[in-house]
Amino acid sequence: MGVGEGARIRLLGVSFWLPPFGRMVVSWRVTPPASPRLIKDFEDLLAWQEARELHRAVSQACRGDAWKHRWGLKDQIKDAAVSVMANLAEGFERGWPKTFHQFVCFAKGSCGEVRSHITAALNEELISVECATALRTQCQKTEALLGGLRKSAAARAQAATRRE
Repeated sequence: MGVGEGARIRLLGVSFWLPPFGRMVVSWRVTPPASPRLIKDFEDLLAWQEARELHRAVSQACRGDAWKHRWGLKDQIKDAAVSVMANLAEGFERGWPKTFHQFVCFAKGSCGEVRSHITAALNEELISVECATALRTQCQKTEALLGGLRKSAAARAQAATRRE
């Protein structure tokens, strides 16, 4: 950079043009940080993808003969697992930050319901300890992503409320 050329600096995602000494800064522009992933649809959400995997694992675990006399619990655990996916999809598609946050909370609650049903199925010896452990691990992975998404959605909802 030679004398009188000015400089371009970037600070906290904001790009500034600093003119040569003795001149005023006339304008600045915000440049968004480069994002490795663009979320266009609910299917792009990692939490939804993990919820889908949870639903697949629950459906697989409920296929055994032991479940034929416990169809009520079978339906409940499968409904709760699909509810995690459905709540994320519905909240995302509604397009409002506050609503999305609310539906992410619903999804997290449904994930807790799945874990509770896993314990009931294990107590009734409908699934093995190994199967229960695998399902709980998948629930924990999904809940961790939902927890992070909930915090992010809460911040966006709060920012949207301030703008109103």
